[in-house]
Parts: sequence; structure tokens; C-alpha cells
Amino acid sequence: VDNHWEDLYDHCVAHVNVDSTGARGATFYGSFPANLELGSFGEAIVRAHSGQESRARRMSRAGDMSFNGVGIPALFMSLSQAPFSDEDTDYVSMAFGKLIGGKMPWWWHTSEDTMDKVDPDVLRLDTQIYVSTLWRLCCNPLLPMDFRPVVTDIQLTLDELAEGAGNHLDLNRARQRASALAEAVETLAQQCASVAADGEAKEGEHVSPAVIDLNRTLMALSRILIPITYTTAGHFDHDPAWGLPHLPGLAGVRRLADLERGSDAYHFLRTRLIRNRNQVDFALRRALEAAAGSNGPAAFTE
Repeated sequence: VDNHWEDLYDHCVAHVNVDSTGARGATFYGSFPANLELGSFGEAIVRAHSGQESRARRMSRAGDMSFNGVGIPALFMSLSQAPFSDEDTDYVSMAFGKLIGGKMPWWWHTSEDTMDKVDPDVLRLDTQIYVSTLWRLCCNPLLPMDFRPVVTDIQLTLDELAEGAGNHLDLNRARQRASALAEAVETLAQQCASVAADGEAKEGEHVSPAVIDLNRTLMALSRILIPITYTTAGHFDHDPAWGLPHLPGLAGVRRLADLERGSDAYHFLRTRLIRNRNQVDFALRRALEAAAGSNGPAAFTE
């Protein structure tokens, strides 16, 4: 990322993470991590190959997530899991099981994780899912992003933060812009569905200008929204590889109300939060402008 930042920004469609596939006993495909604009896309592929109903959950922060600052959406990390049981008592199994319904096998990340722990049938199914995912991302003319769940997630978090902030920090502009963005991405999703219904380009055919414009809009929205929802370090640095709250720059509003109003600690935190709020507000404005590029109006207006 550090050495190819602009190339990734200009051209990278998605980060598909392949980790710990083919484990013996891994029969659970009911949940996987993703940036939510790729959630429904991943769910459909997993369902088609595994026959299981699968649910995308918000991508977590880990050492694998080096692309957040660039704004590249990620899909998968682990895929197949061993089914979780209430009889599981070890910390890793309980943590994974309560979060996603599945778990990593007991030998995961130990010296016992040897070739005899691979099940060829599970490995084949995992590989089919990954190849199907990569084929569509590389070859289908229209990118599969859907930003409706992304914006809904942002709205829910902003509502929660606003309730916690009380009268200490005004988040109304961000909430209003998120509401407007929800309408814009609904229109964008309808445009994508209309283009897809017209049929995919066949080999040798040129991709239509409409598809090119839509793809640019979809990539632009990821580039704008992922950095504010998944990072504090910004575009060019990297956060530590542990969990971050959604919209991490505004997470401190939960502490603001507990501080003595007028104290140094209160003013320092509130000043930081105002600057971070400006960042979120401006990113939502840019997202509205990006969406307007395909929706008709030339520029964002409030």
C-alpha cells in the first residue's frame, strides 16, 4: 500500500482476503466479514455454492486491513468455519462463535495446524467461492457495490452518537447529509439494476459509457466513505491492528458528556471532536457530490 498508493487508488476494485481455507470440519458458511457495499454480492455467491443462507457482517479491523486509508472495500477474511457449540469453552471458540455463529478449529494458529487438518472437499468448495468472486469482480462490466446498507449503517451510528452527545456536540448536519445520501444511493442502486437488466457485455464488446460512469461513482463512494468509517489514521497511515468503533473519529462523544463541562479535558476533547465532525461532514458532502455525478445534478446543494 505504501509503495503503490496511487495505483491502488486509481485502479483497485476490491480486496478479497483468502485466509485459513479448507479446514477439516469447517461446514458453516452462515456469516462472513465484508465492507457492506460488497455484502449482498458475497452473500449471493456463498449461497449459490454452499446452499446456506449467509450474512455479511461489518468488516473488522485486523492486520490484514491495510487498504482502509485508500478506501478499497474488502470481502471475506475467514470463510468456512467449524460450527459453534454451546459446549465450546475455550476463549477463541467462544469469541468467534458468539460473534458469527462459527469458529476456527482448535488447532488454528498452533503447531498442530498441519496438512492432515485439510479436508479436500472443504478446500474445493472454498476455492470455488473465491474463484467465483474474483471472476465476477474482474470480468463483469458493472461493479457489484450496493451502498444502501453502508449508508443505513452510518445513519444508525450517527443516531446513536447524537443521543450520547446530548447538547455537547451537534451532529445534525452529518445526520441530514446521511439522510440525503440514503436517497441518493437508492437512486444509484436503481440505475445499476437497470443497467444490469439490459444485459452484460459479451466478450469483445466495449463497455458502455453508462457502465463506466456508474463504476467510477461506485469506486468514488468507497474511496470517500471507508476512511471515515474505518480509520483514525487517515489516508496515508495505518491504525493499530485492533478493533475500532464504527465512525471512529466521533467515538469520543460517548465520553464527552461524562467530563466536567468547562474543564481542560472537556475542551480538548470537544475541540478534537469538532475537527473530526468537520471531516465526517465534508466526507458526506463529497459522497453526495459523487452520487450526484450519476444522478443528474452537477453539484451538491443543501
